[in-house]
Amino acid sequence: MVKKAVPSHGRRTFGRACAVVASLLVGFSVWATQPATAIRLAVEDPASITQSAASTPAKDSVRVVGTDLNIQRDGDFDRVTGAELQLFIGPEVQVQFQSDTVSEESNRSRTLEGHVSITLTSVDAQPVIASAMKAVVTPESGGGFKVRLEHGSVIDRHENGRERR
Repeated sequence: MVKKAVPSHGRRTFGRACAVVASLLVGFSVWATQPATAIRLAVEDPASITQSAASTPAKDSVRVVGTDLNIQRDGDFDRVTGAELQLFIGPEVQVQFQSDTVSEESNRSRTLEGHVSITLTSVDAQPVIASAMKAVVTPESGGGFKVRLEHGSVIDRHENGRERR
């Protein structure tokens, strides 16, 4: 090794760049393996809450409000059904909407019709899945969404960090 020449400037720069990339990859891997944050799901009777409380859920929560709610527990899952459900979705919840048709309304809301499926996740938590034949999605001013489901259902897996009221 003593008899070999010192690496060139380009080779030293390439070596430093590889070390930086390797450090970033290790850092990302450590960050990605953090434990999941569960979505907090609260099912409430609309008579028990005020309008301002309903429209401001916690950043990582989903609030389900409706009349004549039917809650079925089956093993590890709860299914909430009703003729009209409202979901108040916090701004840090990741939301994926799927439907057969979408129409844009003048008040920034969107009407989803057909086989509507809404998947709600927070980090690597078990998803909450909502489905209906029609949904009206309205973005909230502080982030998040208000979703009105007609003849819909919400399926949630039991988690330790969950709220039930």
